[in-house]
Amino acid sequence: FYAIGQNPDKSLSGKAALIFTENQPEGTYENYIELTKASPFAFMGYDVIGHVDAGSAGPAGIVKEEQADKLKEAYELGKKF
Repeated sequence: FYAIGQNPDKSLSGKAALIFTENQPEGTYENYIELTKASPFAFMGYDVIGHVDAGSAGPAGIVKEEQADKLKEAYELGKKF
């Protein structure tokens, strides 16, 4: 973020994808995720191409086998770079 923040005309550009794993049910942190997209990413000139929220991941934040759709979603998001 420093390089873009020190760029007065914000001419640097880039893409960002956000992946969240959490122990809480999916959607618990939706407001936080939206704020994270706006600041710092959008504020710094990044194009946030999407996010994946893998809720109920367990205490270690590990995506469970039954959440294989989240891994596929993250993979598809990564292909947008």
